[in-house]
Amino acid sequence: MDELLSEEAVRPRYPYESIVEYDIDEIKPFDIKLGSVNHVKMRAGEGEKIKVQLVSDTIENLTELVKVKIDDIKRGIDVDVNRSKSLSEELVKEHLSIFINLPEKYIGDTELATHCEKLELFDIISEKFELDGAAKEIYIAGGNSHIELDNNSPMEIYVADYTGRIDVNQISAKSRLHVPHEYAFKAVKKGIRTKLLFENRGNLVDDFSVSESENQIEINGINSELTIVKLSE
Repeated sequence: MDELLSEEAVRPRYPYESIVEYDIDEIKPFDIKLGSVNHVKMRAGEGEKIKVQLVSDTIENLTELVKVKIDDIKRGIDVDVNRSKSLSEELVKEHLSIFINLPEKYIGDTELATHCEKLELFDIISEKFELDGAAKEIYIAGGNSHIELDNNSPMEIYVADYTGRIDVNQISAKSRLHVPHEYAFKAVKKGIRTKLLFENRGNLVDDFSVSESENQIEINGINSELTIVKLSE
């Protein structure tokens, strides 16, 4: 996680990119549908714009081949990313990344629908943030929110300097959630035939959560398992 945060200051350059921006002037919920991509990075920050940046190391003419549509409607902001039929799902899953900047002061409840290899969430502050789809690796750094991860595939989740609640909702899947060594949290297990395990230095250990905390990690679903891993000092 430290390496991830240090790299954030110097974003890698890509030979092909397409940028769409839109001004926002009030708090609204966001409904963001990205489809299949390789990497999604979402950050909340200053300003009044939502910025969607498509980048790739191999896909030329991104503006023509991948369309970003932002609709400002009464019930919220809809963001849709649609690819041309000439681009295969295999190609975009390997070579298309999307970076999204959201205006922190205008973020309402946010729903993100995507299938990606890696999802990074930086400084998300909202009542609720929900992932509906799949992500193999998820990084959560900074922010304060209630994050729901609805994903029926195994996940490796890394948490740093985050305040709030994280719900892992799965069916027939096993995931791992890594927390800093001194991170205090309350652990909750719900659902049917769910398991909540704890690991330190590669070994299963007794429950190291606390009974009361502003941070909460919850496993829910059916026949699912979450292992909470304490990172080394």
